[in-house]
Amino acid sequence: MKTAALHNLGCKVNAYETEAMQQALEAAGYEIVSFREAADVYVINTCSVTNMADRKSGQMLRRARANNKDSIVIAVGCYVQTDHERIKADTGADILIGNDKKGELVSLLNDYLAKRAGRSNPTMNDIETNDTGSSITEIVGGTRRGMTAAALESRMEMADCAEYENLTIEKSGLHTRAFVKIQDGCNQFCSYCIIPYARGRVRSRHPNDILAEIRNLSDSGCKEVVLTGIHLSSYGQNISPSSEEPEIEQPVKAGVPFLSYGQNISSPSEEPDVEQPLKAVFSQQGEESPPHPLLLLIQQIHEIKGISRIRLGSLEPSVITETFAEGIAALPKLCPHFHLSLQSGCDATLARMNRKYTTAEYAKACELLRRFYEHPALTTDVIVGFPGESEQEFETTRRFAQAMGFFEVHVFKFSPRKGTKAETLPDQSSEPIKKERSRKLMADTKLAKAEFLSWYQGKEVEVLTEEFVSVGEQTYLSGHSTAYALVYLSPKEHKVNELTVKCIKHIWSEGILLGE
Repeated sequence: MKTAALHNLGCKVNAYETEAMQQALEAAGYEIVSFREAADVYVINTCSVTNMADRKSGQMLRRARANNKDSIVIAVGCYVQTDHERIKADTGADILIGNDKKGELVSLLNDYLAKRAGRSNPTMNDIETNDTGSSITEIVGGTRRGMTAAALESRMEMADCAEYENLTIEKSGLHTRAFVKIQDGCNQFCSYCIIPYARGRVRSRHPNDILAEIRNLSDSGCKEVVLTGIHLSSYGQNISPSSEEPEIEQPVKAGVPFLSYGQNISSPSEEPDVEQPLKAVFSQQGEESPPHPLLLLIQQIHEIKGISRIRLGSLEPSVITETFAEGIAALPKLCPHFHLSLQSGCDATLARMNRKYTTAEYAKACELLRRFYEHPALTTDVIVGFPGESEQEFETTRRFAQAMGFFEVHVFKFSPRKGTKAETLPDQSSEPIKKERSRKLMADTKLAKAEFLSWYQGKEVEVLTEEFVSVGEQTYLSGHSTAYALVYLSPKEHKVNELTVKCIKHIWSEGILLGE
């Protein structure tokens, strides 16, 4: 049997796409083996969010070749889009696949195998012309390392016209939880970020495809889904129907306008009996402020039998309006765990980052969530040492983060990314300064997390059990609460992939809740 090994780098979207490609290879008859083993085919889903990510992607491509010099090495994803010339020159990859062609992995691999069978030593040019010309030349326009952000953006304006590529997974490798990609691309152009150039413009997945995939995941035993995307808050902005004008399902009674969605939901056992063209779903005629498409999608997912939890990926604060917060709070399956991107708690720094909100707007979003949820878990990302960040600006960020009472803060030291505006900004921070600011913020975060978790002492929490873990000589069954707090339970009373409610009797210093 032919063997294949896959390795994923980067974000949750990449992880989802890697899982989809793995399942496609399995369906094509490949046995999936460890990346450390000698495989016939290696697939590396690359990341390009930082210069370090580029280097790691290159290292994994070279490692694949070292594992088996006769293998077929396939580079996929963001690093291919931003620097395919370097990949060709430095890694010896055989096939390069861009971000809109991952669903064609098996057919591109078959084309390559057929070509290799007909030629004893095909050249990279032979491969690129037929296997990756579309994904590189048409989608990105052949971007090169060192191009200015303006040049990259101009090139992408001309080239990026792809529809959403509908990858699908039939089951989750995590068994209990599945990531479901619903959106791709980003229109924000933050000054430090290369991703809009690697992923392209915003593209949203058709709701029917999302619902069908989640139903399949539910049938396979998955109880929790995590909606993810490159810029999740933009879901629905540019949905364009296919040539067949698909229709979206609505689990509402016949004759009830879509404006009242959620007010007259039929029971889960009933089949949806109203259908409406896609264009009508996201254009609520006669309503001044229609519900956000993401809210409408969540409401539909909420009706799927077998799915007990819905979790959201990273959100922008702008999506948290009163209508949105009230809407999700009315859905018991929606987990009160929200990752709101911050990046800086100083307005001057946010402006240099080209973020599209102020700290006041961010604080309002947090206040809204706390108004509708008793104890929501709010997490965020913060970049320290951004160009021009003074000590005063950093302390402003630090005080703001403390005031927000986050459950967790993911701290990143700024790293200049080639091809972005931030790379050329003046007053770049030194590494020692970034290191010290990171240390301070991480210490604050540890205290904030302990305070957040202390609230659970003596309270009951719902846990979705996931796996057995060993601590010394003791074995526990671990899982997560709806707030994504890690909980350890006795393994004698429960099994994996089970929902249970337990009282928290102890909180370990490592941030683990111990249930009775």
